[in-house]
Amino acid sequence: MLRIVFLLLVSLSVAAQEKFPTKSIEPFYDLSLTDAERDSLKGNLENLQKDLQELHKYKMDNSVGMSLKFDPKPAGFKMPADAATDWALPKDVQLPANKEELAFYPVYKLAVLIKNKKITSTELTSLYIRRIKKYGDTLQCVISLLEERAMASAKKADEEIAKGKYRGPLHGIPYGVKDLLAVEGTKTTWGRGTFQRSNNQ
Repeated sequence: MLRIVFLLLVSLSVAAQEKFPTKSIEPFYDLSLTDAERDSLKGNLENLQKDLQELHKYKMDNSVGMSLKFDPKPAGFKMPADAATDWALPKDVQLPANKEELAFYPVYKLAVLIKNKKITSTELTSLYIRRIKKYGDTLQCVISLLEERAMASAKKADEEIAKGKYRGPLHGIPYGVKDLLAVEGTKTTWGRGTFQRSNNQ
């Protein structure tokens, strides 16, 4: 399949009048297709050529910069003003007598506790870090524990919430991400032991 797709892209330089436009270019790529494969490919090549011809009709001035972001909005479309979102969260959540139980609370309950200032992000983050240190070796679920960064982020969230700048249900909630994501200052291991032992960032 890969060779078909590859040929589809390179064969447009071959004369369109040939019965099988890929045949003369196949030797350059050490390929040999059957007539049936060439016949199946011919229609795709012709359709792609038409699409490219249509694309080439579109003129763009050299002063137009590169597209550095994806914006799905149609030209001229204006987004409506943001309306307040109702997250349907409970009005009140009680803090358990044993705060260790918070490790098993769903996020929406933790969000209410933080918003209502019954617990701080710093307290919650400290609780999770303690549990990671206690159970991490047994569960083997954490590669890099970014304790200082987590505590700094929690402190910042607490300061913002104290000033009335609440950003929403995830504000102040500690979280972990899979090591498939590149995070500055730590290793991106992809769950591979070889990368975990490497000093490469």
